[in-house]
Amino acid sequence: MLDDRDFSNVYFNSMFQRRPLRPKSQPTGGTSTPKAPEPNSVPRTQSADRQNQQTQKNNRPGRNQNPKQRQNQSQKQTPRQKQNQSQNLSQAQSKTAPNQQQNRRAPSKRPPPPPPAYFQRDLLLVTMGDSAKAIEEVRLKFDPMAKKLPAHVTLIFPEPAVNINKEFLKNLSHTDLPHLAQLTFSSIIVHDEMYLWLIPDQESTEKLKSWHAALIKNLTQHTQEEVYQPHITLGYLPRSINDTDAISFAGKILTLPLTLNFEKILFEEFSENQISSAIDSINFQNNQPIEVVN
Repeated sequence: MLDDRDFSNVYFNSMFQRRPLRPKSQPTGGTSTPKAPEPNSVPRTQSADRQNQQTQKNNRPGRNQNPKQRQNQSQKQTPRQKQNQSQNLSQAQSKTAPNQQQNRRAPSKRPPPPPPAYFQRDLLLVTMGDSAKAIEEVRLKFDPMAKKLPAHVTLIFPEPAVNINKEFLKNLSHTDLPHLAQLTFSSIIVHDEMYLWLIPDQESTEKLKSWHAALIKNLTQHTQEEVYQPHITLGYLPRSINDTDAISFAGKILTLPLTLNFEKILFEEFSENQISSAIDSINFQNNQPIEVVN
């Protein structure tokens, strides 16, 4: 039997004795018994566990840093890595520098004159304006050079400037050559599926070929074709116009055979921009060639 003092001691110990908490993962029912607390362990509550998890989450690297700080921290490199990175950057800049310079808008300046190698020279038999009005009407439709250059027969096709000296006409003896002040043209053809030509008759063709042969002999070197077909170029045919329509259009304007008067033999020089300048010329007067005019 317990007396009153012993009963009070048992009751006091049962009330204030610490008991271990049940683990969260362990179910409330069943026969499993709770594990005994480890020595010197401190009981933890659910709120304490959540607080600890939040603290660990906040203490992760870069959690409390702004994006710039995290970027700087991720870019920490060794001196060797920094040196390699700087070398790669300089190489990339050296490659892109020329492209950047090309993309820059160049200041507006007049283009420099072409080098002498690009200058060309030729000889033209130029028509007299009044007799070639009908030809100029056809050329205005088909020839983009109609407003820059009058109708003509090419005696020497373009040659590099080094092949024809500026004194070429002065040194030419033309007293035995036929007169070219007046020629007759008898037909219209399409050459090479592109060019609309006015062809001289047989007599005029022989005269022009004689001049062409004499001019070629006075050239030390040339790039002229072996077969020379004298003609007046009426224009260049677009794909939208067929040969028959072009010849029909020109035939309605030109009355064949057509006799033309010619003013002079022009010795000219021009560059890639097609702007020409006269060097010399042989003018015709009363169907006779006269002195060379500078």
